Amino acid sequence: MLTERSNHLAKILELNNEVILLNTQLNQIKKQAEIVTNDTIILDEVTEDHNKRKANGIEFDYKPLNLRQSNINVSYASEDHGMIKNEKHDKRAN
Repeated sequence: MLTERSNHLAKILELNNEVILLNTQLNQIKKQAEIVTNDTIILDEVTEDHNKRKANGIEFDYKPLNLRQSNINVSYASEDHGMIKNEKHDKRAN
């Protein structure tokens, strides 16, 4: 009976060590999954931000240029067939 008890205690110790090992491995996998999830979220944010900027082409802001050009009055003399422009700047633009 003592031998049987000793065998059972040895088996219990072996199983407890296996449980500890498996729990440690599980915790490592959980940490790795959390890191991958966080990295994926960051990558999604970067990609989304990049796609927003990509929609603007070469990332040049044309609004000030368009505003300035809309404030210039251009007229062509009929005799020069459009070869010479007479420009008048809107004083409000400056």
